[in-house]
Amino acid sequence: VDPNLAAQATGDWRCECPRPTTGAATGAAATCTRDECDGNDACGSQTCRDPDTSAASTNDWTCVCAVPTVGTAVGREATCVLDECNVAGNAAVCQSAGQMCVDPTTGADATGDWECRCMAGMAAAVAQAATCVLDECASVCSTCADRGAGNVCAAAGQACEDPTHDPAKTG
Repeated sequence: VDPNLAAQATGDWRCECPRPTTGAATGAAATCTRDECDGNDACGSQTCRDPDTSAASTNDWTCVCAVPTVGTAVGREATCVLDECNVAGNAAVCQSAGQMCVDPTTGADATGDWECRCMAGMAAAVAQAATCVLDECASVCSTCADRGAGNVCAAAGQACEDPTHDPAKTG
């Protein structure tokens, strides 16, 4: 394209890239680019990203899930996952009580169901620290060296009693 055809106007010619690429340069060849996300509604409410906008690169655009969900997919809408234990503060609630955080359903729409679970699987609570109890007398273990506290007492014809039920106080 030469915007000024006057004989004295030289060096003002331009190269312009053909659609759907974009780019232009004056007095030189243009570098043409193509962002496949421009006008692309395939990602819906997710973010569309084109990692390589060179004109020769096609079909590499990705859909990226919105925070706090995670997930990406090339050339299509992503499946978004929400692990509520990764949401700020939730895991800390459990960890501060010596428990583990578990999110049983990680679908993007499944919220409020994360759990704190006692380490030995004794109890769980939804969206808060669990009350963990351990009755050592109820533990029966046929493969343990002491065969479990309940077995030790019963073998001696005695009753077993655990006064604390505190998982931190065993033995």
